[in-house]
Amino acid sequence: MAAEMSTFQAIRFPVNGQPSFFGLLASPVQAINPADGSLQSSFHPHPEMILGGQGDRWVSQRIDSLYGMTQDFVFDNPFLVFYIPRPAADSLQINSAIAKVQGNKFKVETAWRGDVIVSKVTRANISHFVDCAPADFSIVSNYFTFYPPEQ
Repeated sequence: MAAEMSTFQAIRFPVNGQPSFFGLLASPVQAINPADGSLQSSFHPHPEMILGGQGDRWVSQRIDSLYGMTQDFVFDNPFLVFYIPRPAADSLQINSAIAKVQGNKFKVETAWRGDVIVSKVTRANISHFVDCAPADFSIVSNYFTFYPPEQ
């Protein structure tokens, strides 16, 4: 019998339209901890179900802190940003939701392209997801204002 998928609240920044919360699907995964031999449970996310036809090429970028924060401060629950990287993303539309958030800091040459998904994980294990909350939107928006997608 196959294990059931779970959902975790994530934020979707669509190419066109407003950012919104949705249930990101994740499959349960079990692995042996090499340090002590114990069985550990975690989850594997499925952003490809939202990212469309090129979803098999997604990558993630981790957000541990924000521009202007002190070096010793990091989030207890960092964020993962799922997106299609370049050069594959060059054929995708510029993400207007993120461009709007960036305002006058927007640059075409470093634009986020295609749909972008943001999830939240625990610091101890990035395969353990935590629901995003409305307050997370401003944190993630701050990140998009200062950081382009990694190439």
